[in-house]
Amino acid sequence: MLLSCGDALIDFLPVKSVDGRDAAVPVVGGSCLNIAVGMARLGAQAGFVGGISTDLFGRMIADHALASGVELRYATRSEHQTTLAFVRSVAGEPQYAFYDEETASRKWIYRRGSLPFDDIDAIHVGSTTLVDEVSAAQIRTMIEDARRSATISFDPNCRPSLVKHKTRYVDRMSGFAATADIIRMSDADFEFLYGGDDYAGNNAAGPIVPSAVIPKIPAQFRSPFLIVLPPVRPETLVTALSKRTNFLRE
Repeated sequence: MLLSCGDALIDFLPVKSVDGRDAAVPVVGGSCLNIAVGMARLGAQAGFVGGISTDLFGRMIADHALASGVELRYATRSEHQTTLAFVRSVAGEPQYAFYDEETASRKWIYRRGSLPFDDIDAIHVGSTTLVDEVSAAQIRTMIEDARRSATISFDPNCRPSLVKHKTRYVDRMSGFAATADIIRMSDADFEFLYGGDDYAGNNAAGPIVPSAVIPKIPAQFRSPFLIVLPPVRPETLVTALSKRTNFLRE
């Protein structure tokens, strides 16, 4: 089984109403939930680990996950509210406003013995749940137990607007990178965390290997895998994101 641990939330995406006014439509999201949904829709046995609220939005999340074939037996349902994210596009780049205090995602607690790691092939972690030091510590403990038998995948998926103490956050992300077998980060994430695009010179970014597919891969490395996604033409990105969004959210 493949598990994804982290955020499950509702994105309010910008749309135009029939009378031309700006509006927002609620859509199930969260990068870690999307990973689980994507794996399940590709035919893999996939599950989600984390907090899901029992409120209206939490029921939307659970229904969407189950309809996609995602196993939720390892998720924790609670009365804490669902994380909400409002999205708008500025100069072609998405900007987010998060409402994430005292939410089900942040209040998730890892309980040792609750996950059958011998039956789990890989666990993915990342995104907004790692911003909070308390919830990040829960995930770090889970990884310590899991990495003896499971492959660990990590994507920081940084949201700078949520980061209040950048130095501590960067140290925390570097710690997760050091424990991961596979790291994925965008060029924007790398620049936010480490500055610039000197992937080869910044060992804090973690594991790196050469790749014939992804350009800008450095020659020096410490551990198995780092994939840094380079910039692409805007029209290519829009097409790719549109296809991905339809696949994950239909």
